Amino acid sequence: MKKITIRNEDYLLLVIFCSFISFNSLPINLIYILGFVLLLIGTLNLFLKPKIKNLTYVYFLFSTLFLISQYIGIFLSKLTYDNDINVLSPLLFYFSWLISIFIPNIIHTIPYKKRNSIYIKSINISIIFLSIELLSRTLLYESSRGFIYALKSSYFYFDSNFAGLVITSLIAFAIYLNKVLEVKVKKQIFLLFVLLLLTFSRAAIVAGIIIIIIYHSIVRFRLKSYFTLLATFFTFSYLLYQYLYLDINFRDLDGSFNSKFYIFSIAEDLYSSLPVDLKFFGIGMGNAESFLGIFAHNIYVTFFLEFGIIGSVVFLSFTAYSLYISKSYTIILWLPIFICGISLFSAYSPFIFIINAIIISEEREKQKGHNPSYE
Repeated sequence: MKKITIRNEDYLLLVIFCSFISFNSLPINLIYILGFVLLLIGTLNLFLKPKIKNLTYVYFLFSTLFLISQYIGIFLSKLTYDNDINVLSPLLFYFSWLISIFIPNIIHTIPYKKRNSIYIKSINISIIFLSIELLSRTLLYESSRGFIYALKSSYFYFDSNFAGLVITSLIAFAIYLNKVLEVKVKKQIFLLFVLLLLTFSRAAIVAGIIIIIIYHSIVRFRLKSYFTLLATFFTFSYLLYQYLYLDINFRDLDGSFNSKFYIFSIAEDLYSSLPVDLKFFGIGMGNAESFLGIFAHNIYVTFFLEFGIIGSVVFLSFTAYSLYISKSYTIILWLPIFICGISLFSAYSPFIFIINAIIISEEREKQKGHNPSYE
């Protein structure tokens, strides 16, 4: 029993590593290899255990349905258009999803206090890794690109915006640990926020500031979270309406911010010309560039153009299921994801699914009376 417990502790720690470690400058990101090995280990363990958590089946069902819908869309795209179709991005997103599916099977085997020590250790290691990542960006400093973009290039991530997305997710995780599980990580939250500021990723910084403010107190967190989410959605929708139909642009405010609305406008033009089957199944994640000449950047463009109706319904249903089964505690993670999504969304997103799975699993353990309750 002791050996199994130690193995599960190591497994959980390594899975969490997959949420923030990346080596994007290498021909093959080494973290993919670690993730693949962890998937193999998790799959082998399924054959050795008589009982599998229902959550594992649910994660697998959602992720596989999503992948199938994506490849149907890709198949239809190849039949309809001559564009170079990206077939790897949906698989990478599926891989990001799959890494998390074994978390429910190991969380309950690790003592509560030991799990918390693993979470603290993972947050501390993430700060060290992200500090090294920041150092790498200073070595790649390009003064000709201007102050905000001078530190954008990175050896570890595609650019500093992706680093910002990861850091924001880690801040959300640390807030959950601190405010819900009462794990002492306030100093780590501060250090992560400093690292976030140094990414100069405006969307990520705004999202980080918002969640730090509204979760300063966990009291009425559901009301505050859903109000903020709806306010973000309606504000973005209003600005988009102005851009698309009132010929108002935001170049003077921020060129990068304005570009997100431009992408939305050309994506809408393409979407209106797509056959019905591609509207349902989407053109496939990562294929906006092939059709538009520019990446989607925006999670909402990704939804209606790349995911299609079916893929979006599957993904949003998974999000809703996560919120329901966790009693809305996963909103602490999903809120910054959807705020950042106005500017950026990534095909490789293990930080979303891993943290989401941990929060759900911890809340399920709490509901069973295995964790101290802080309701």
